[in-house]
Amino acid sequence: MLVRRACSEDIEEIIEIEKSRGLGWGSYEDVFSNCFASLWVCKSEHVLGFISFRFLADEVEILSFAVRKEVEGTGVGKKLFYSCVSEAVMKNAKSIWLEVRKSNQRAIDFYLSQGFKLVKVRKEFYSFPPEDALLMKLDLTI
Repeated sequence: MLVRRACSEDIEEIIEIEKSRGLGWGSYEDVFSNCFASLWVCKSEHVLGFISFRFLADEVEILSFAVRKEVEGTGVGKKLFYSCVSEAVMKNAKSIWLEVRKSNQRAIDFYLSQGFKLVKVRKEFYSFPPEDALLMKLDLTI
């Protein structure tokens, strides 16, 4: 199992994972030419998961993060998350931000275990289906 920066050949499998997890697929082709964005994959024979994030001044925003259902709980997500934290620290980011569906308790528990704090609830942030989002922040200055 290898964690590395994604390449264009990974996009099809990334979109497949997003769709299987009920996420709206993003546009990832521009991430390869955007110096403020990163896309990482965890791969064995196939892409097992991915994380995309972008840099905004001294902050990082996680845009999308998912693993294949069959590899949940195996450490794939943690390895991907640590790649984001490592890059954020290398680029002197002070915090990492994300939104997560209020109903996604597994993800919320993971983020809390990694040190994220709840900042606020964004009412009806998601539209398909309508749902509140939890805005969470990880302080990297501690």
